[in-house]
Amino acid sequence: QKYYVFKPLSRCTWSYAYKSTSYFANHSRVTFNLLFAPFLPFCKEISYHLLRGPHQNDLTIDRKNNLQGYTTDNIQALPQAENSKKYWEKDRLLGRREI
Repeated sequence: QKYYVFKPLSRCTWSYAYKSTSYFANHSRVTFNLLFAPFLPFCKEISYHLLRGPHQNDLTIDRKNNLQGYTTDNIQALPQAENSKKYWEKDRLLGRREI
């Protein structure tokens, strides 16, 4: 299995944030219909390129509706911990995990 390594924040750019989001979507076999032009204002508004990363309080790009792919109106920024909790809850409700 291939693991993705985050670049240090000092080298993280808008295009790198976009490409890594695209990579994760393609790796997960999720439709990625998000263009860079609309992604850029979204990232600038929340300083995503500075706040993203692998730790629990770092931001991730999350889909509001997981049945749809990555589109401008279906993304939101969530902390890693909240995003993980969201998927853990979904698995628990589907009977894949126990409390």
